Amino acid sequence: MTYQRRRPGKTLRLRIAPTSPGSLKVVWRVNALLAQYEVSEENLNGQAARVREQLDKLVKAKMENTPVGPILKDLARKGKLLYQALFKATDYESEPARTQRWMAAAEQPLFINITVNTYTRIPWGLLYEGDPEKIPDDADPGDFTVYSGFWCLKYLISCLHQRIKDISETRPKFKVFPVIHKREYDKVYAAMQPADRTQLSNLLAHFGGSIATSHDLYAQWRAAGAIDRILMFYCHANGASLALSATDSVSTTDFLAFLDYADEWPDQVTLTFLNGCSTAVGQATKGFLEATGQRGFMGFVGTEAKVPNVYALRFGAEFLQCFFDTGWPLINVMDAMWRLHWPLSLLYGLNGYSDLRLHHAKPVTEWPATAPRNFSNELIGMSSI
Repeated sequence: MTYQRRRPGKTLRLRIAPTSPGSLKVVWRVNALLAQYEVSEENLNGQAARVREQLDKLVKAKMENTPVGPILKDLARKGKLLYQALFKATDYESEPARTQRWMAAAEQPLFINITVNTYTRIPWGLLYEGDPEKIPDDADPGDFTVYSGFWCLKYLISCLHQRIKDISETRPKFKVFPVIHKREYDKVYAAMQPADRTQLSNLLAHFGGSIATSHDLYAQWRAAGAIDRILMFYCHANGASLALSATDSVSTTDFLAFLDYADEWPDQVTLTFLNGCSTAVGQATKGFLEATGQRGFMGFVGTEAKVPNVYALRFGAEFLQCFFDTGWPLINVMDAMWRLHWPLSLLYGLNGYSDLRLHHAKPVTEWPATAPRNFSNELIGMSSI
């Protein structure tokens, strides 16, 4: 099975903003206001944490080659609780139901465009709409259609920091900055099949080779000049830092200090791919959501939990190839990756500008042309990145 590009129907806009202490204001719009209400911040973030804990169990089971069907069903159950937390109003009880009725009647696939401006780091793709108990106990965990209640499968969905503004739809060229933790990369590279190593080496050579230190990254960043960019990290990570070695890292503060180019090249943009553990989660007061929401940045693709090191490297390389080879908007690239590399693709979330794309004279209708390999079903790694 190859991925057939899905084109969105209507756009449903969701904005999350802080209001009274302990509460978040939820605002839904289509063209005009559809609904607004308040929810418990503690409940929403608490359910998000439980979803991520279940994702960790999925990774552990896949790495130990034990059954994942029961874990996926429990993930759907926790995703349902997260869904309910988003629609559990603490003020106007009738408002959430209005949105749910509209969503049920809307032409599919609906595009859900989410903007946030506070510490609200929800794994939006993992909300589960439907009844998890209807998932058969003997369901094939490799068949994503069984789990179509997950928002990343049911809808086209992205989340952005509110500072990110619309740009022109297509961009003529991107320069890729592949930034790696060299020791981790070398270990994973050695474990891959020869054909996969060759493909990866050719891809890196096409981009000008890998970058293994923050010093080299900053130097190449300044030298690149007026060009759109994809900043691609493959390294160990925490909520606010990306480790390139035991003594070298790039922090969220470094994004502001060394990766800012708005004054020299105000029309250029950057998409960031953070391939390391839990990069979408952040810390209590800062994270990569804010760092990649500064002027000139178009958000990021990040991870919701620990990611197996081989799977992460292959997923990132495939993401780039899909982006460049298809000419599709970012939302469709992620839509393809979620389906083609199921179920570990659930580890990734889109916090980037949905319509960012490379200009193609004739964008393709499906990708890849031949039956793809699902990286979840092959060697996924010896440890987490």
